[in-house]
Amino acid sequence: MAKVEFVGQSARDATNPQANTGRLINFYREPVSAGGRTGYALRSVPGVAAFVDLEAPLMRAMERVGDIVYVVCGGRLFSVTALGVVTDLDAIPDDPNTTISGNNGKVSIVAGGIYHVWDGATLTTPSPGVLDTVSSVTYIGGYTVLTGSNTASDKLIQWSDLADAETFPGLNFASAETTDEPVIRATKVREMLLIFKATGHEAWRVTGEAGANALELIVGSQSEIGLKSFQALTRYPDGVALVSSDGRVTAWTGGGLAPISSVGVNTAIDLLVPQRMFYYEARGHGFICVTFQDCPAWCYDIATLEWHERAEGIHIDPWSAKATVKLSGHWLVGYDNGKIGVFSPIPQEFGGFLKRRAYSQLMTSSASFRVPMVELYGHVGRAVYPETATYLSDDGLYLGELAYGYLGDSGPEQGAPRMGIRVTHDGVSFGPERVRDMGDTGVYWHRITLRGLGWFRSFGAEISLTAPVDTPIYSTCELVVA
Repeated sequence: MAKVEFVGQSARDATNPQANTGRLINFYREPVSAGGRTGYALRSVPGVAAFVDLEAPLMRAMERVGDIVYVVCGGRLFSVTALGVVTDLDAIPDDPNTTISGNNGKVSIVAGGIYHVWDGATLTTPSPGVLDTVSSVTYIGGYTVLTGSNTASDKLIQWSDLADAETFPGLNFASAETTDEPVIRATKVREMLLIFKATGHEAWRVTGEAGANALELIVGSQSEIGLKSFQALTRYPDGVALVSSDGRVTAWTGGGLAPISSVGVNTAIDLLVPQRMFYYEARGHGFICVTFQDCPAWCYDIATLEWHERAEGIHIDPWSAKATVKLSGHWLVGYDNGKIGVFSPIPQEFGGFLKRRAYSQLMTSSASFRVPMVELYGHVGRAVYPETATYLSDDGLYLGELAYGYLGDSGPEQGAPRMGIRVTHDGVSFGPERVRDMGDTGVYWHRITLRGLGWFRSFGAEISLTAPVDTPIYSTCELVVA
């Protein structure tokens, strides 16, 4: 019996699936401390517990300003508190490329080419200085920065008075000249303002001076790597990630942009238009996610530098999440249907299924070989979650009404969690599913054995779980080949 690594990161290239069949869908790999039974365990992605429902479709943007989350959804501006109180504030243009920022408690929104400010009581449309129409808003060093969007000002950025989101003096503007193209959007990373165009970007900084001299270009920062589309960008702590104009996912951590995408991710970007990018954290991992309309999202784990995929429901459906934000120590995720959830350790999505799948790489040989037995190992264990709550608390106790209890006791599957296993000769077509019990609560080391699998020239397997139990599966299996 040989010990083999069952699966690595998601690596399948849609244009050449047999080259590497390995996929993790709603699983990610987590290293196990040295001396453990295996090098890696497959962990479930976080589930999503219901938090609030805006009861309006088409979520456009979500951002935290102070201790309140502001959401543009269905042509309305909403506020959401940590207590789950939703307030419909005012109408706002419905624009897929909406951005939200803050400045000393006031909320800045750009939607439909118009600049809006919510001051806590009313929504106004201050004049954006020399810009007739605007494309995005961000904040840096006390200044609200707007980017232009019409032919007269589409290379310009305009900034406000210090700590004043409503006043834009006529001389507080500059032209971004990296390339002879319109500015798509600007965003802040660390102490720099990054300005993106279709085939280039440049970095600016706050000078410490006032008025027209408050911002200046960082000499030597201009680069011929641009932004593929308006929403294909997300910030994360001390960095920013984007789908760049060269068809890759790149990340900026202060020293410039560097690619982080794999061949499979690059193929998805080439064949299927990226929809959104966002970031969230769970169990010490930070995930940079790229969503697509016609395939699962690809998510990059900053902790392990590996990719996995995220899908919805029983089938491998695209993830319809649109935005994430951190509030009171918890990560919220907003969906296109107006629902906002909170990431939860229970692998369910709004009380429904969150099916996890892992596809192994193929083991191949020039001669036929027999596989009389395969053994996989899972770790069920037992964990007590806190009682339900209807708000987000600072002590990390919120899980939602459907997301607590003893592992293995609740959800669509009752009793002990079960694993489905299918084997394949080619990594594309699979045989019938065999279902095995994973062991009940308190079973910390469970062996799953399959016998008499047959003859192969190429051998691979798929495992799947639907139980609302975060059951680590060891990525190493025992394989007998005869």
